Amino acid sequence: MDLNAPLAESELQQYEEFLQSERTPESCMDIAMVDGFFTALVSGPGSLGPSHWLRHVWDPEHAAEEPAFDSEDEVHSVVGRFLRHMNGISDALRAGPDDFEPMFYERSNGHETVRVIDEWCTGYVKAVEIDGPLWKPLIEVRPELLGPLLLYGTDEGWKRLRKSRRHWPRTTRGVAAVLDSVRIIHEFWTTRRREEFQRSETVRATKTGRNEPCPCGSGKKYKRCHGA
Repeated sequence: MDLNAPLAESELQQYEEFLQSERTPESCMDIAMVDGFFTALVSGPGSLGPSHWLRHVWDPEHAAEEPAFDSEDEVHSVVGRFLRHMNGISDALRAGPDDFEPMFYERSNGHETVRVIDEWCTGYVKAVEIDGPLWKPLIEVRPELLGPLLLYGTDEGWKRLRKSRRHWPRTTRGVAAVLDSVRIIHEFWTTRRREEFQRSETVRATKTGRNEPCPCGSGKKYKRCHGA
C-alpha cells in the first residue's frame, strides 16, 4: 500500500461508513473530528505513533474501547487509510496553507449552505490534549492562537457561545478565525522544527574530534580528557 497516495472518493465514503458503523464504539470519532485530530497531529510539535493516537480515534473520552474487525487484513486497510489521510493533510499544509480545506460538515440553512466546525475543532483540541506538555512553547508565546479552536471544540467554549449568542460556526467569521489559527500554528511549529534542526546541525559541525586537543586546555587529546 502506498501511504502517500491520496484517498479516492470511494475510499473516503467507505472510510466514513466504517467510522459510523455499529462495529465501532459508540463514541468513535466521525470523519470531520478525525480530520481535525489528524491536522493537529501532523502540524503540531509531536510525532505520536499510531499505537498512541489510534485508541483516541475509537474512544476519544477514555481511549479504552476498540472496533470489532473482521480480519487482520481489515485492520491494516483501515489503519492504512488513516495514515494516508494524515499524509494528505501534511502535504496540503506544506504545499499551500492558504489553500488548505478541512473536512468541515455542511448543513443547509434555508437557501444557504453553512459550514459547521464544532466536530472538527473538537478533534483538533483532543490532539492538543493528548500531546499535552509538548504544546507548551506555543501556549506560552501565542496562547490566543488556540482561542477559536477551544471556543468551538470544548464544552466550556460552547457555554460561552450560548451566553453571548455568537453562533460563529454558522458564519464566515467563525470559519475564517479557525482557519487563520490553524495556518499560523502550523507555521509556528514548522519554523520551530527548522530552527531546532539547524541548531543541532551546528552542534554536530563544531563537535571536537576525539583525536583533537581537548578544548579545556589540558594539552591532552579530547578522548583522553573530557571525551573519555
